[in-house]
Amino acid sequence: MTFACTQLTRFKCGGLSVGLSWTHVLGDIFSASTFINVWGHIMNNRPLHQLRPAPATHIPPSTSSRLISTPPLKRLDPTGDLWIGSTDCKMATRSFRITSEQLDRITSVVGRNRSVNFSTFESITAVFWKSLSKIRLEDSGSRTISIYSTKFPNREGEIPSNGMEMSGVEADFPVAGAAEGELAEVIVKKKIDEGGEIEELVETKMNDSDFIAYGARLTFVDLEEADIYGFELEGQKAVHVNYEIGGVGENGVVLVLPGPPRSDGRDGGGRTVTVILPEKELPELIDEMEKQWGIV
Repeated sequence: MTFACTQLTRFKCGGLSVGLSWTHVLGDIFSASTFINVWGHIMNNRPLHQLRPAPATHIPPSTSSRLISTPPLKRLDPTGDLWIGSTDCKMATRSFRITSEQLDRITSVVGRNRSVNFSTFESITAVFWKSLSKIRLEDSGSRTISIYSTKFPNREGEIPSNGMEMSGVEADFPVAGAAEGELAEVIVKKKIDEGGEIEELVETKMNDSDFIAYGARLTFVDLEEADIYGFELEGQKAVHVNYEIGGVGENGVVLVLPGPPRSDGRDGGGRTVTVILPEKELPELIDEMEKQWGIV
């Protein structure tokens, strides 16, 4: 298993594609983004500084009883040296481009008549949570989601680490028929830190089981503050950046990333939302997002 691998592909038109394969044991996606940005600095002969340790993250102790009805991890048969668990469900990946105008509409609709101010991530999460619950016909897992986020998005100059905070959210009402603002309010008010439960579960069962976290429930990953457009090579910056996660469970993952910058380098104000879902669900989600929000 290679921990990290980069691949450069040059096209006849003069374009350049840069790919990074990154093992999660090295660090989370924020660390991966910092890694490739620093690699670009090295390739551009820029001076580097000694790396400092990542800030310590506080993991609350596990409670004696689970506060959310579904577990945050899914147990797998031991994977041995494969590192990525297998699934009988065929997964597929699709990215949605949300422009700044579409994002303004989403935040306006979600925040209408609400006393709480929602972040763009919370608003997007509410939209996709509702849409996928409709597609899944409000199945038994539709009311619970996992959220991965970080308090320390700027990892520049730090040793790679896994600093993502793992939280769970459960609605006590049908999600498919709820207003998006109602779901966003649940996310804000009922989000529970599950880091302690996950750490305890892995430590006590790691010798006889492997686990997956991404996709054990429908999982939303907040990457809005990741510096994914900080990479520069040969005097050029990226015009489009995307991330995917391998080995995702059948409940799927939704990654919320910054959108591409404007042609003059300024923040474009939009978002890129990448979903990794069961292949059979993608056509319905594409149709739902286009009909309800004009997003393709």
